[in-house]
Amino acid sequence: MKNARFKVDIARIFIKNVFMQLLKRWQEKSVRDALKTRRVVILSGARQIGKTTLARQVSQEATYRTLDDHQLLQYAKEDPISFLKHDKSLMIIDEVQKAPELLPAIKMVVDTDTRYGQFLLTGSANVFTLPTVTESLAGRVHQVRLCPLTHGELRGKEPSFLSRLLRFDWPNDMPALTRKDLLAMAFTGGFPEAVHMPIKQRKSWYTDYLESIIVYDLKDFAKVKKVAILRQLVAALAAWSGKWLDFSELAKGFGVSIETIQNYIELLKMLYLVDEVPSWTRTDYERVKKKGKFFMTDTGLMTALLDWDLDKTEINSDHVGKLIETLVFNELSAQKYVYHNALQLYHYRDRAQHEIDFLIESSGALFGIEVKAGSHVGTDDAQHLCWFEKNLSTPQPFYGVILYNGTISRRLTENIVAVPLSVLWE
Repeated sequence: MKNARFKVDIARIFIKNVFMQLLKRWQEKSVRDALKTRRVVILSGARQIGKTTLARQVSQEATYRTLDDHQLLQYAKEDPISFLKHDKSLMIIDEVQKAPELLPAIKMVVDTDTRYGQFLLTGSANVFTLPTVTESLAGRVHQVRLCPLTHGELRGKEPSFLSRLLRFDWPNDMPALTRKDLLAMAFTGGFPEAVHMPIKQRKSWYTDYLESIIVYDLKDFAKVKKVAILRQLVAALAAWSGKWLDFSELAKGFGVSIETIQNYIELLKMLYLVDEVPSWTRTDYERVKKKGKFFMTDTGLMTALLDWDLDKTEINSDHVGKLIETLVFNELSAQKYVYHNALQLYHYRDRAQHEIDFLIESSGALFGIEVKAGSHVGTDDAQHLCWFEKNLSTPQPFYGVILYNGTISRRLTENIVAVPLSVLWE
């Protein structure tokens, strides 16, 4: 029995490795371009999303060192200058957040030798937000954010949605996708090792993944006194993905201070497990709510944490809406980072309950995006977009998009259209 399980594990690892080698990541070009114009490039994102594979694909001839190796980690901490010596044009250092001591040493090296493309670092935590880091490498470093696999990447498609949005140019029709198909995509998530697993094994993988991060990875840069509370908080954030968090209610429910809740959420953001979408506040109205919305960065992890069942989720409209909005956020985020943050992502909500799921601002224009999980859409679904366009206090063009699970693009007003959700990845 053990031999059979071992063979299955070996086969899975082989499939994953072949899959990742063949898969083209959207951020590959960003990394290659950055290495031509910056001395240091940091490829950052959550654990196990393919950073190492991408880094090694970019340069097959680089010197590679991983700080997951305990001996190399000790070497980096004790003698960072010697650790950085190498005889190749590029050095890849994996999991650099484990040894912040390297950053001042890297600064010394690249200030002496100003050639571009000397160091490619990967980090499973936002290294510049670590409390122990005081060196910013300003002017020397370019950060590239890698997200979990998008469904566009899984299909071998280019990231075209945001370019379509800026042109406001949409296909007439798209392939049909049932609600169950759409939910199955969300349940799969975007972690390379898990995407091809059966549902039961995938859920177990996500559970083990989170436990490993909380128990092992966090201790590299933070002292978490209430680990059980942190576990519960991650599940609470999954349940509230796409919603506005009440820190005081969370603190009361967990029996801790608001400061503890805020600190723990910052840690989870630092680990790229959750993201915050800020409120759009460029308005003369006092009624705008300024709270950010929080999203899980992967829908597969989200459904595993909540122990959702696909069939039961399909008939729960609240779960469906929350999950599909999070899926859209994940896809939009990945495409936004391809644009090097030239596009800004917000949400809107005011005290009169006018609400827009996402607002994207670019080059003076503003685009409102509403997400509907249903397969039918009408003019009533555009009421918040219409209200926003009418009451927009800033003199800038506004266009609205309703993403819905249909197949046909429809113009609802002169500046508002309904387009199929699948335009995000087809």
